[in-house]
Amino acid sequence: MSSSRAAADSYLRSLDTQVQAQLQVDGRPAVVLEQTCFYPEGGGQPHDTGTIDGVPVLAVHTQADGTVVHTLAQSLPAGAVHVTASIDWARRFDHMQQHSGQHILSQSFLQIAGAATAGFHLSAQRVTIDLQHAAFSAEQLAQVEQLANSIVQSNLPVRVSFPGPAELAALQLRKVPEVDAPLRIVAIGDFDITACAGTHVAHSAEVALIKLTKVERNKSGQRVEFCCGQRALQDYQRKHATVSRAAAALSCAPADVEALLEQQLAAQQQLAKQLRAARDELLQHECALLLAPAAAAGGRRVVCRAWSARAPEELRELARLLVAQPGAVALLGSAGEPARVVLACAADVALDMRPLLAGLLQQLGGERGGGQQRLAQGGGFNATESALQAALDAVAAALPPAIGAAG
Repeated sequence: MSSSRAAADSYLRSLDTQVQAQLQVDGRPAVVLEQTCFYPEGGGQPHDTGTIDGVPVLAVHTQADGTVVHTLAQSLPAGAVHVTASIDWARRFDHMQQHSGQHILSQSFLQIAGAATAGFHLSAQRVTIDLQHAAFSAEQLAQVEQLANSIVQSNLPVRVSFPGPAELAALQLRKVPEVDAPLRIVAIGDFDITACAGTHVAHSAEVALIKLTKVERNKSGQRVEFCCGQRALQDYQRKHATVSRAAAALSCAPADVEALLEQQLAAQQQLAKQLRAARDELLQHECALLLAPAAAAGGRRVVCRAWSARAPEELRELARLLVAQPGAVALLGSAGEPARVVLACAADVALDMRPLLAGLLQQLGGERGGGQQRLAQGGGFNATESALQAALDAVAAALPPAIGAAG
């Protein structure tokens, strides 16, 4: 059985070892080593990457019998016996910072808010913990972050041990996993003591910084996204660059960006409100102009009109305004790629617009349509304004005679 020394010595970057077996995993070459410095995926932490005699290692996992298997980009030479295994140290140290930071953060949430950690996930894009808590106040989050970073700055030793049953019973573990194997305990000073098989820094100061970046509801609890160390620095650099660009665009100091943006947003919302009011007034006026010459058909006033380009929401609103008038029928369309049609009738008009829409879409090659009896809409076809107008005119000409008010 092969073994990994990563959990025993997180700082081990390479070692010389022997090949025990070469095999295939999901169609790719793989190798089992007598010993390895690679950490296999598990416990929410991704596997290490690196090389074995210069061949890239794509994945590392542990089989049911404890054998560590390394999936390779290509096969090692046939008969290879002695090899050098080397990890990607930047990736490993990043994982060490994030994982140790997670332990500190989990204990901080427990002490400040009584929130226990139910899950941990670490990827190249984000790091999250799932907490058994309904919600956090802004004050609690600030206190958690402050406590976590005070532990980082205290430079507490991070110790790894395999205590015996008596010693284990005396420890105040944050979380006890349900496993039969001997427990590997990671202690960050006396602040946090928990069972963990992952890689960790030797002193809390190596975590450098812990920054909460997002909190969202997850199932019955809360998911907190955070970053530590180099990731926290990169996060700050990105956000600082964003604020600097915003300050330059607004011709203000970075400290004034938020207030100025709030002012501009309020002004934009006011302008949008005024624009909506003006648009509504114009649509009301257009509605009256369209109804005035509308052709009478069996006691109905039919508005049949196509435009070269018109927003779908304007078509719907105009149709709604038109059929608010007694006896009105609106057959409206916007040409282009894609084209759109809206068919509607007033409440006192005994028509079902859905079969009319289905026939129109079949004629024009449309694929998407639906709605209710008095308003149906669809699209998914291309048509010129003249072609669309002709199709709508054909629908208008084929309308059945009025038979009384709709029920």
